[in-house]
Amino acid sequence: MGFWITMLIIFVRSEKIYMAKRIQARYDCTQLALYSICNTAWNNCMANLAAFAGYKSKYIPAYVTAKKAAITSASLLNDEQNREAAAELSRSRVLTLGATSTQNFQKLKGYIEDAFNRNEWKAQFEAAGQHYYNKATKKNWEYVLGLNSNMNAFITNNTAVLTATGGMPAGFPAQAALDRSSFATAYNTMMTQRETGPATGSKVDANNALYDDLQQMFKDARRGVFPDDAAMQQEFTFQYLKKLVTPKGSASLSVRLQRPDNTLVVDQEVTIQSETGTAIRLMTGANGEVLFDRIDPDRYRVTATVADYKPVDADKDVDTGVNARMTINLQPL
Repeated sequence: MGFWITMLIIFVRSEKIYMAKRIQARYDCTQLALYSICNTAWNNCMANLAAFAGYKSKYIPAYVTAKKAAITSASLLNDEQNREAAAELSRSRVLTLGATSTQNFQKLKGYIEDAFNRNEWKAQFEAAGQHYYNKATKKNWEYVLGLNSNMNAFITNNTAVLTATGGMPAGFPAQAALDRSSFATAYNTMMTQRETGPATGSKVDANNALYDDLQQMFKDARRGVFPDDAAMQQEFTFQYLKKLVTPKGSASLSVRLQRPDNTLVVDQEVTIQSETGTAIRLMTGANGEVLFDRIDPDRYRVTATVADYKPVDADKDVDTGVNARMTINLQPL
């Protein structure tokens, strides 16, 4: 048990370190909006290339083409939604293998009852991992790992006595070891796919580079290319282009809350708030979902507090013309 507590402490500490160093987006819009704004702006630049070249010689067709290629490259990097979709597929396997692990423990208890005196049962159950069992049945995956570790160690140390009475089948130790390995692999796969730190960092780094290049081109347009033309300067302003590609009220977001056993959470308040707007609060319906309709395209922070589960705190990009959906799988406290 001490090993798993140590690992949990290391995990929490590493999460705190990561959160402190999290790369922040410098653009106040969604990723898709950023790509649309960048493409529009560089198209405007290409349409006025002679004027730009008159100010700086670097403005040639190849230069603009390279900037547009960078937009495509950044857009092809996996975003958080792609990784969450993969993690959700892995989660179904973790659910199945987690149930198998707790079932194996119940079988082992039966073998213990055949192999040991009644007055020894409690102590032997504890040695086999009983202290992990309750939370393991509640989809607390770290406790499933601990249960499997204790259970397999106990079987290894007591194989002779467990099989001597004809209780434990000869193939059970190998099957329990295989189930332990399968669960650990599936769990690690799910967590790797869900991990958003390095992958999100690479995506945001690429997006920030697009934004920085764009702002530099906008400066050139305002101070050297069109210094006296207010109408043209507007065509090279981020907020103006943002309004063109993300009209107000042109997006929607559906949020679904579900427990680890896939039961839905009804009558639960969910809050969304963009970086530039006010908070919107609605309640989930009978289907566990809440629809935020006719909202502004933006990046939203989604929060909810459900009794007996870790608080929900997630980000979601909501774009123009897209009926965004988000399924949140609650994690036990």
